[in-house]
Amino acid sequence: MRRFFLLAALLLAPPVHAACPGGADKVAQAICASPDLTTLSAEIDTLTAEAQTTLPLGARLRRAQAEFIAGRAVALSEGTESLAALLRNRVETLRKEIAAARAIAVDHPAAALAQTCLIPMDGPCRVIASGPIRDAPGPSLVYQVVTALVDGEPSSMQGWVIAARKPDGTIRPILWRDSDQVRYGPPIMAHTPGGALLAVDGPVEGTGNNHDTSLFRWTTGGWREVDNETWVDDLNARLPPGWTIVRAVNVKLANLTGHGLAYRMGAGCPTHANVTARLALREDRIVITSIRLDRECNTEAAR
Repeated sequence: MRRFFLLAALLLAPPVHAACPGGADKVAQAICASPDLTTLSAEIDTLTAEAQTTLPLGARLRRAQAEFIAGRAVALSEGTESLAALLRNRVETLRKEIAAARAIAVDHPAAALAQTCLIPMDGPCRVIASGPIRDAPGPSLVYQVVTALVDGEPSSMQGWVIAARKPDGTIRPILWRDSDQVRYGPPIMAHTPGGALLAVDGPVEGTGNNHDTSLFRWTTGGWREVDNETWVDDLNARLPPGWTIVRAVNVKLANLTGHGLAYRMGAGCPTHANVTARLALREDRIVITSIRLDRECNTEAAR
Protein backbone atom coordinates (compact mmCIF):
# COMPACT_ATOMS: atom_id res chain seq x y z
CA MET A 1 0.00 0.00 0.00
CA ARG A 2 2.85 2.39 0.85
CA ARG A 3 4.39 1.74 -2.55
CA PHE A 4 1.06 2.49 -4.20
CA PHE A 5 0.74 5.92 -2.56
CA LEU A 6 4.40 6.73 -3.32
CA LEU A 7 3.90 5.82 -6.98
CA ALA A 8 0.69 7.87 -7.14
CA ALA A 9 2.42 10.88 -5.64
CA LEU A 10 5.21 10.64 -8.20
CA LEU A 11 2.74 10.35 -11.07
CA LEU A 12 0.68 13.34 -9.93
CA ALA A 13 3.61 15.67 -9.14
CA PRO A 14 4.36 18.41 -11.70
CA PRO A 15 7.17 17.16 -13.96
CA VAL A 16 9.23 20.34 -13.59
CA HIS A 17 12.54 18.62 -12.78
CA ALA A 18 12.16 16.09 -15.57
CA ALA A 19 11.72 18.88 -18.12
CA CYS A 20 14.86 20.76 -17.09
CA PRO A 21 17.67 20.48 -19.65
CA GLY A 22 20.72 18.75 -18.26
CA GLY A 23 23.20 21.22 -19.71
CA ALA A 24 21.39 24.36 -18.54
CA ASP A 25 23.14 26.86 -16.27
CA LYS A 26 22.21 27.25 -12.61
CA VAL A 27 19.75 30.07 -13.27
CA ALA A 28 17.90 28.11 -15.95
CA GLN A 29 17.82 25.04 -13.69
CA ALA A 30 16.45 27.08 -10.79
CA ILE A 31 13.74 28.64 -12.97
CA CYS A 32 12.84 25.31 -14.53
CA ALA A 33 12.58 23.62 -11.14
CA SER A 34 10.10 26.18 -9.76
CA PRO A 35 6.59 26.60 -11.21
CA ASP A 36 6.44 30.17 -9.86
CA LEU A 37 9.76 31.17 -11.39
CA THR A 38 8.83 29.46 -14.65
CA THR A 39 5.61 31.48 -14.80
CA LEU A 40 7.45 34.74 -14.09
CA SER A 41 10.11 33.99 -16.68
CA ALA A 42 7.50 33.19 -19.33
CA GLU A 43 5.69 36.44 -18.57
CA ILE A 44 8.95 38.36 -18.95
CA ASP A 45 9.47 36.76 -22.37
CA THR A 46 5.95 37.76 -23.43
CA LEU A 47 6.30 41.32 -22.13
CA THR A 48 9.74 41.73 -23.69
CA ALA A 49 8.37 40.73 -27.09
CA GLU A 50 5.55 43.27 -26.64
CA ALA A 51 8.00 45.95 -25.51
CA GLN A 52 10.08 45.45 -28.65
CA THR A 53 7.15 46.60 -30.75
CA THR A 54 5.87 49.25 -28.30
CA LEU A 55 8.78 51.09 -26.67
CA PRO A 56 10.48 53.79 -28.75
CA LEU A 57 14.11 53.16 -27.71
CA GLY A 58 14.94 49.63 -28.78
CA ALA A 59 18.68 49.77 -28.06
CA ARG A 60 18.03 50.84 -24.48
CA LEU A 61 15.51 48.03 -24.10
CA ARG A 62 18.10 45.51 -25.30
CA ARG A 63 20.71 46.85 -22.86
CA ALA A 64 18.24 46.75 -19.97
CA GLN A 65 17.33 43.18 -20.86
CA ALA A 66 21.00 42.18 -21.04
CA GLU A 67 21.63 43.73 -17.61
CA PHE A 68 18.61 41.87 -16.24
CA ILE A 69 19.86 38.55 -17.66
CA ALA A 70 23.31 39.14 -16.16
CA GLY A 71 21.78 40.08 -12.81
CA ARG A 72 19.89 36.81 -12.44
CA ALA A 73 23.00 34.84 -11.45
CA VAL A 74 23.87 37.41 -8.78
CA ALA A 75 20.32 37.27 -7.42
CA LEU A 76 20.35 33.46 -7.38
CA SER A 77 23.59 33.48 -5.38
CA GLU A 78 21.55 35.18 -2.63
CA GLY A 79 18.78 32.57 -2.82
CA THR A 80 15.74 31.74 -4.93
CA GLU A 81 13.68 34.42 -3.16
CA SER A 82 16.09 37.08 -4.41
CA LEU A 83 15.81 35.65 -7.91
CA ALA A 84 12.02 35.69 -7.65
CA ALA A 85 12.11 39.32 -6.47
CA LEU A 86 14.29 40.28 -9.44
CA LEU A 87 11.91 38.58 -11.88
CA ARG A 88 8.86 40.21 -10.29
CA ASN A 89 10.54 43.61 -10.50
CA ARG A 90 11.32 43.07 -14.19
CA VAL A 91 7.69 42.14 -14.86
CA GLU A 92 6.49 45.27 -13.08
CA THR A 93 8.99 47.50 -14.90
CA LEU A 94 8.01 46.16 -18.33
CA ARG A 95 4.29 46.49 -17.57
CA LYS A 96 4.72 50.14 -16.53
CA GLU A 97 6.91 51.01 -19.52
CA ILE A 98 4.50 49.40 -21.99
CA ALA A 99 1.48 51.10 -20.42
CA ALA A 100 3.26 54.48 -20.48
CA ALA A 101 4.27 54.04 -24.12
CA ARG A 102 0.73 53.14 -25.16
CA ALA A 103 -0.57 56.25 -23.39
CA ILE A 104 1.94 58.48 -25.24
CA ALA A 105 1.60 56.99 -28.74
CA VAL A 106 -1.84 58.43 -29.50
CA ASP A 107 -3.08 60.88 -32.13
CA HIS A 108 -3.03 64.64 -31.48
CA PRO A 109 -4.20 67.60 -33.55
CA ALA A 110 -1.35 69.29 -35.42
CA ALA A 111 -1.74 72.43 -33.28
CA ALA A 112 -0.75 70.47 -30.18
CA LEU A 113 2.85 70.32 -31.39
CA ALA A 114 3.56 73.91 -30.35
CA GLN A 115 1.09 74.10 -27.47
CA THR A 116 0.90 70.83 -25.55
CA CYS A 117 3.62 68.61 -24.09
CA LEU A 118 3.18 65.25 -25.80
CA ILE A 119 5.01 63.37 -23.03
CA PRO A 120 4.28 63.60 -19.29
CA MET A 121 6.81 65.57 -17.24
CA ASP A 122 5.57 64.99 -13.66
CA GLY A 123 3.87 68.36 -13.34
CA PRO A 124 3.49 71.60 -15.31
CA CYS A 125 5.29 71.58 -18.65
CA ARG A 126 6.09 73.97 -21.48
CA VAL A 127 6.99 73.44 -25.14
CA ILE A 128 10.23 75.35 -25.77
CA ALA A 129 10.86 74.38 -29.41
CA SER A 130 8.97 72.62 -32.18
CA GLY A 131 8.88 72.28 -35.94
CA PRO A 132 9.42 69.97 -38.91
CA ILE A 133 12.37 67.61 -39.37
CA ARG A 134 13.58 68.14 -42.91
CA ASP A 135 14.97 65.52 -45.31
CA ALA A 136 13.86 62.56 -43.17
CA PRO A 137 12.89 59.42 -45.11
CA GLY A 138 9.54 57.77 -44.54
CA PRO A 139 6.51 59.59 -43.16
CA SER A 140 6.81 63.34 -42.59
CA LEU A 141 8.26 64.03 -39.14
CA VAL A 142 7.88 66.87 -36.64
CA TYR A 143 9.45 67.40 -33.23
CA GLN A 144 9.04 69.22 -29.96
CA VAL A 145 11.41 69.89 -27.06
CA VAL A 146 9.73 70.35 -23.68
CA THR A 147 10.74 71.34 -20.17
CA ALA A 148 9.20 70.76 -16.79
CA LEU A 149 8.33 73.91 -14.85
CA VAL A 150 9.19 74.64 -11.24
CA ASP A 151 7.43 77.70 -9.82
CA GLY A 152 6.57 78.65 -13.37
CA GLU A 153 10.19 78.59 -14.57
CA PRO A 154 11.98 76.02 -16.79
CA SER A 155 13.80 73.34 -14.82
CA SER A 156 16.65 70.93 -15.59
CA MET A 157 14.12 68.23 -16.59
CA GLN A 158 13.75 68.26 -20.37
CA GLY A 159 12.43 65.89 -23.00
CA TRP A 160 11.98 65.55 -26.74
CA VAL A 161 9.34 63.97 -28.93
CA ILE A 162 9.43 63.02 -32.59
CA ALA A 163 6.00 62.52 -34.13
CA ALA A 164 4.83 61.31 -37.53
CA ARG A 165 2.26 63.24 -39.55
CA LYS A 166 -0.69 61.08 -40.57
CA PRO A 167 -2.70 61.47 -43.79
CA ASP A 168 -5.60 63.02 -41.85
CA GLY A 169 -3.30 65.80 -40.54
CA THR A 170 -2.97 64.52 -36.99
CA ILE A 171 0.39 63.69 -35.43
CA ARG A 172 1.40 60.65 -33.39
CA PRO A 173 4.57 60.37 -31.22
CA ILE A 174 6.87 57.58 -32.40
CA LEU A 175 10.12 58.38 -30.55
CA TRP A 176 10.71 60.20 -27.28
CA ARG A 177 12.98 60.55 -24.27
CA ASP A 178 13.42 62.73 -21.18
CA SER A 179 16.28 63.48 -18.80
CA ASP A 180 17.00 65.74 -15.84
CA GLN A 181 20.60 66.33 -17.01
CA VAL A 182 20.47 67.11 -20.74
CA ARG A 183 19.64 70.33 -22.61
CA TYR A 184 18.23 68.95 -25.84
CA GLY A 185 18.53 70.64 -29.21
CA PRO A 186 16.28 70.07 -32.22
CA PRO A 187 16.59 66.73 -34.07
CA ILE A 188 18.55 66.74 -37.33
CA MET A 189 19.27 64.38 -40.19
CA ALA A 190 23.00 63.65 -39.93
CA HIS A 191 24.86 62.35 -42.97
CA THR A 192 27.57 59.91 -41.86
CA PRO A 193 29.94 57.53 -43.68
CA GLY A 194 27.57 54.75 -42.60
CA GLY A 195 24.46 56.45 -44.00
CA ALA A 196 21.90 59.02 -42.89
CA LEU A 197 20.91 58.98 -39.22
CA LEU A 198 18.26 60.87 -37.29
CA ALA A 199 20.08 62.47 -34.35
CA VAL A 200 18.95 64.21 -31.16
CA ASP A 201 21.82 65.72 -29.22
CA GLY A 202 22.33 67.87 -26.17
CA PRO A 203 25.04 68.80 -23.64
CA VAL A 204 24.95 66.99 -20.31
CA GLU A 205 25.04 69.22 -17.24
CA GLY A 206 28.36 69.12 -15.41
CA THR A 207 32.03 69.83 -16.10
CA GLY A 208 32.88 66.85 -18.30
CA ASN A 209 31.83 68.39 -21.65
CA ASN A 210 29.71 65.29 -22.28
CA HIS A 211 26.93 65.10 -24.83
CA ASP A 212 23.94 62.79 -24.89
CA THR A 213 23.25 61.70 -28.47
CA SER A 214 20.33 59.51 -29.49
CA LEU A 215 20.62 58.02 -32.99
CA PHE A 216 18.06 56.31 -35.22
CA ARG A 217 18.23 54.74 -38.67
CA TRP A 218 15.39 54.29 -41.12
CA THR A 219 14.36 50.76 -42.12
CA THR A 220 11.40 49.39 -44.00
CA GLY A 221 9.85 48.68 -40.60
CA GLY A 222 10.29 52.23 -39.33
CA TRP A 223 12.87 54.04 -37.23
CA ARG A 224 15.22 51.86 -35.15
CA GLU A 225 17.44 53.15 -32.36
CA VAL A 226 21.18 52.78 -32.93
CA ASP A 227 23.18 51.66 -29.88
CA ASN A 228 25.50 54.61 -29.25
CA GLU A 229 26.66 53.61 -25.76
CA THR A 230 28.10 50.07 -25.81
CA TRP A 231 31.10 51.17 -27.89
CA VAL A 232 32.16 53.51 -25.07
CA ASP A 233 32.46 50.53 -22.70
CA ASP A 234 34.39 48.72 -25.43
CA LEU A 235 36.72 51.70 -25.75
CA ASN A 236 37.72 51.47 -22.09
CA ALA A 237 38.37 47.75 -22.50
CA ARG A 238 40.66 48.39 -25.50
CA LEU A 239 42.90 50.94 -23.78
CA PRO A 240 46.40 49.82 -22.73
CA PRO A 241 46.73 48.54 -19.14
CA GLY A 242 46.63 51.35 -16.60
CA TRP A 243 44.71 53.75 -18.82
CA THR A 244 41.11 54.81 -18.28
CA ILE A 245 38.70 57.25 -19.91
CA VAL A 246 37.99 60.15 -17.56
CA ARG A 247 36.22 62.78 -19.61
CA ALA A 248 33.81 63.31 -22.50
CA VAL A 249 33.60 60.56 -25.07
CA ASN A 250 31.51 62.11 -27.83
CA VAL A 251 30.76 61.20 -31.44
CA LYS A 252 31.45 63.39 -34.46
CA LEU A 253 28.85 62.14 -36.89
CA ALA A 254 30.31 63.78 -40.01
CA ASN A 255 33.28 61.38 -40.01
CA LEU A 256 32.10 58.82 -37.42
CA THR A 257 34.85 59.31 -34.88
CA GLY A 258 34.71 59.28 -31.10
CA HIS A 259 36.86 61.59 -28.99
CA GLY A 260 37.73 61.51 -25.30
CA LEU A 261 40.44 62.03 -22.70
CA ALA A 262 42.24 59.19 -20.91
CA TYR A 263 44.57 59.22 -17.92
CA ARG A 264 47.25 56.71 -16.95
CA MET A 265 47.43 55.47 -13.38
CA GLY A 266 50.78 55.65 -11.61
CA ALA A 267 53.78 57.95 -11.66
CA GLY A 268 55.81 58.99 -14.67
CA CYS A 269 55.04 60.06 -18.22
CA PRO A 270 52.87 59.96 -20.22
CA THR A 271 50.17 61.11 -17.82
CA HIS A 272 47.25 61.53 -20.21
CA ALA A 273 46.19 61.08 -23.81
CA ASN A 274 43.65 62.37 -26.28
CA VAL A 275 41.81 59.32 -27.56
CA THR A 276 40.39 59.07 -31.06
CA ALA A 277 38.26 56.07 -32.01
CA ARG A 278 37.33 55.38 -35.61
CA LEU A 279 33.77 54.09 -35.69
CA ALA A 280 31.47 52.28 -38.08
CA LEU A 281 27.72 51.72 -38.28
CA ARG A 282 26.87 48.02 -38.17
CA GLU A 283 23.09 47.68 -38.47
CA ASP A 284 21.81 48.93 -35.10
CA ARG A 285 25.17 49.51 -33.41
CA ILE A 286 28.08 51.92 -33.44
CA VAL A 287 31.27 49.84 -33.26
CA ILE A 288 34.98 50.64 -32.97
CA THR A 289 37.26 49.82 -35.89
CA SER A 290 40.48 51.32 -34.46
CA ILE A 291 41.75 53.63 -31.71
CA ARG A 292 44.65 56.08 -31.43
CA LEU A 293 46.17 57.59 -28.28
CA ASP A 294 48.05 60.88 -28.60
CA ARG A 295 50.04 60.69 -25.39
CA GLU A 296 51.10 63.80 -23.48
CA CYS A 297 52.79 64.53 -20.15
CA ASN A 298 51.95 66.86 -17.31
CA THR A 299 55.31 67.02 -15.54
CA GLU A 300 53.76 68.17 -12.27
CA ALA A 301 51.26 65.28 -12.25
CA ALA A 302 53.98 62.80 -13.26
CA ARG A 303 56.01 63.32 -10.08
